[in-house]
Amino acid sequence: NPTNAIVARVSQTIFDESKIGFIYTDGNPAENEDNSLYGADFHYRKTDFGGKSLDAVLMYQQTEDPDYTDNQSAYSAVFSIEDNQGFTGGAQYFAVEENYHPGLGFTQRHNAELFSSRLMHKWIFEDFGILQEAATLVEVERWQFLDTGDLDSEKFTYVPFWLQLVRGDTFRLRLERSEEVVFAGNNPSGDLGFDIPAGTYTDSLYDFRYQAPNYMDLRGNIEFKGGDFYSGKFTTIKPDLDWQVNRNILLGVAYDLTKYEFDTETVFTREVELSMNITFTPSWTLATKIEYDNVRRQAAFTNRLRWNIEPGQDLWIVFNQGMVDEDDDYKFAVQNTQASFKFRYTFRY
Repeated sequence: NPTNAIVARVSQTIFDESKIGFIYTDGNPAENEDNSLYGADFHYRKTDFGGKSLDAVLMYQQTEDPDYTDNQSAYSAVFSIEDNQGFTGGAQYFAVEENYHPGLGFTQRHNAELFSSRLMHKWIFEDFGILQEAATLVEVERWQFLDTGDLDSEKFTYVPFWLQLVRGDTFRLRLERSEEVVFAGNNPSGDLGFDIPAGTYTDSLYDFRYQAPNYMDLRGNIEFKGGDFYSGKFTTIKPDLDWQVNRNILLGVAYDLTKYEFDTETVFTREVELSMNITFTPSWTLATKIEYDNVRRQAAFTNRLRWNIEPGQDLWIVFNQGMVDEDDDYKFAVQNTQASFKFRYTFRY
């Protein structure tokens, strides 16, 4: 049966740089049932706070769904101080009650609360050889169950160095230690299909990345990652290369190879992506991409043609096709085909 849906959003600037807003939605097209959401948010911003920029955001939302009578709220508080150099950082608290159920929208977690914080220090050098910028970073994140406070997952991230050279090259090393509780009946390995027994897992990993200057005709990056994967280990190498053939054509290729090692099994996963972007004229552009991974044995062919009629007026024509290698012989059968278009017109007054 058809259903009506309403989305209304109002925002007003206050205190010169701050905003207050309200949101209301009504309808649930997925289930064709009554559902409403009410919400308010306040964003306080001060761009001259001791030479830095201060942001604080408060948010509260309440849903009304006939399947539930209570515990239908979501709320958060975020605080951050930012600057181009020196110390910056922030903290966040976010909670989603068990029966929070927006009919227009989605949430990935219920009965959950998040505590997170971040602290970074950045240096900018005017005359320090080939080094132009450097930074170090610490992040902490903990998800726990809202009703009991028991751990769901937590993660500690440390970036000992992020370096940018005068030429534009960047180097980054990220170290991470995490703890996650796997409950009976859950399978966090996803499409890999590994059997991960219930329990609490403490994992450590490293992640090193190099990126070439983006102004070069031939540019790209390479990433090495490895460490624990629940009851096993993993190693990943991920090169990515772009070639600006000329002012109109940009070609790209990306490859992701990961090796998973368990006591009784070793599995390799491969993901390949080929892309092409063509600028026929300043108004006409075409973006094409082909993706394949050997785990699901699926390929995706996507095309997006854009016509920028004039500023504020755009037409997109999109054609997507999904294919699957059912017999693992690299002979693909069409799985689904989708075509759509979108027109945007901006009214100015």
